[in-house]
Amino acid sequence: MRLPYLSVCCVLWMLNIGCERVPESGIGVGGSVEALPPGVSVKPKVTQPPTAISGVAPALPVPAVGSASAGGMTWTATAPLVARRPNGQMRAAEYGVAGAAGPAEMTVFYFGAGSGGSVQKNLDRWIGQIKQADGSDSKKVAKIDELVVGDIKVTRLDVSGAYGGGRPMGPATAPVSDQRMLGAIAEGPKGSVFFKLLGPAETVASAEPAFVQMIKTFAPQ
Repeated sequence: MRLPYLSVCCVLWMLNIGCERVPESGIGVGGSVEALPPGVSVKPKVTQPPTAISGVAPALPVPAVGSASAGGMTWTATAPLVARRPNGQMRAAEYGVAGAAGPAEMTVFYFGAGSGGSVQKNLDRWIGQIKQADGSDSKKVAKIDELVVGDIKVTRLDVSGAYGGGRPMGPATAPVSDQRMLGAIAEGPKGSVFFKLLGPAETVASAEPAFVQMIKTFAPQ
């Protein structure tokens, strides 16, 4: 019985053909290796690094920190006035000032066209929040002046003493000595905007140049 032996030999001979070394080749469809014709070679694909695209406009500059608007006008505050989230819905904007003597705060209020009271009424109320050590009327030491920035009339206030105004609709607080208030009421196109910088006299003095500069940036929106 030699038939089984011949069958095994045939199978081994066929397997040997299938295992012959395949020459260097490319990759065929489905990932199989296919022999390449004589004289044909495959070069590896080289990925070039991305190049810069010419003619693309640079990114727009970041808006100045502290820029804001209310009452149909705009302004820009700079350091040491640092813009922050307003603490209350009635505040159009709010800024903090750091200082060794303690922090100061600048609040900005806008109540709408024809609202918020007259300029004089607000000046009287602000001055009344500052008390003098000798009990005299703070109106005697308050400095008030007027100027026009563009088409916007601005009334400024500078008064020092002990502050005991508290917050509107809030509980009364004990007066805090050695305080200074810088105020500005801008009569904007859509109503008055009220700026009040308040805090320790030393801290407010450090922010006074920035406060003055901010007023110079007032402009209709």
